[in-house]
Amino acid sequence: MKYASLKVPSELLFVDKNKDLAQEISLFLSDLSISIDSIVKVECFVPYSNNEEYLSCNTCFQSSLGQVFKTKIPANTIVAQEPGNNEEESILYFTMVDSSSVTINYKEFQKHHYVTLDANGEKVLISGGILFNDDDTMLRNIQLSIDFAEQLLDHEEMHFGHIAHQINYIEDLSSDKVDVTTGWTNSQTLSEVRSLYFDPNLFRHGYPLQSVNEVKFGGYQIDFIAANKDGFPVAQFNKGNNSKELETNSCYLPGLNLLLIGQLKLKSESSINDQLKEATSQMEKTIEACGLKVDKQIREVRINLNDKVEISAFEKTLRSMLKSDSTVIFKDSNYLFNMDIKVAVD
Repeated sequence: MKYASLKVPSELLFVDKNKDLAQEISLFLSDLSISIDSIVKVECFVPYSNNEEYLSCNTCFQSSLGQVFKTKIPANTIVAQEPGNNEEESILYFTMVDSSSVTINYKEFQKHHYVTLDANGEKVLISGGILFNDDDTMLRNIQLSIDFAEQLLDHEEMHFGHIAHQINYIEDLSSDKVDVTTGWTNSQTLSEVRSLYFDPNLFRHGYPLQSVNEVKFGGYQIDFIAANKDGFPVAQFNKGNNSKELETNSCYLPGLNLLLIGQLKLKSESSINDQLKEATSQMEKTIEACGLKVDKQIREVRINLNDKVEISAFEKTLRSMLKSDSTVIFKDSNYLFNMDIKVAVD
């Protein structure tokens, strides 16, 4: 897998300049000699903050994808996250398959675009974002999204036990505000609903790697990768020293030769440079614990930083300490610092 990011003016999305956005995408891919047929996922990170802005941005995003990719629409996600260095810019993030041994299948289920890969004898499902924001209760939003995820998995003759990595985007993640009906915060609501679907009997090889990110708007959205071979889960999980069931440290997908390392959350009282050093150390320990031969090629790094962090200074330190094919930084009030990593494996 390979990754590339394109920064575009947020104005294109907010005022629905879909032709201009489609042209930006086409020129970007052409300049980098990226084949349209190699792209399996497109993520759009734009800081919309209400339903009207979401509808406008999503309409523009979907229309642009249709113009560029025609009938082969990749899995896609639109997220209300703010890029770290410029609030007037949005990020389009492309995931590509870089191996001739992988076959890409572009599919649609109930108007939802997703992708399956035939990867060295394994079947990999890339879901794209599943979002329902028609209801104002977090409980209902989470139930609808996870239920649809279950339907999609079932449609592909898979189940939650096949999920390798699950990304949870949730509004007001860090808030202590509780729902008057359930008495749960949004974070607690996610845990409670997820537990209803995560039957322990499905996870004898380990729970899916979880990432949880706070968004400005949108309720709840689930985005996942699942994989199986002959009906059996293929993801290899490493829990490290974590005692909690859902705190899987990393996930290795053999068919894609890809190691995914989960959110490295660090103590807020230390300096940001010290936190970056500690995160890098944790990454190396996680790789070693997996017992895999890793070529040290970091494919992708995603970092969420608190607004208080000086982004430009941090980027300079990051470049000197960590070499990555692609690095994206977002603002996140929930964490002072956390990091997700994808590493290529021999």
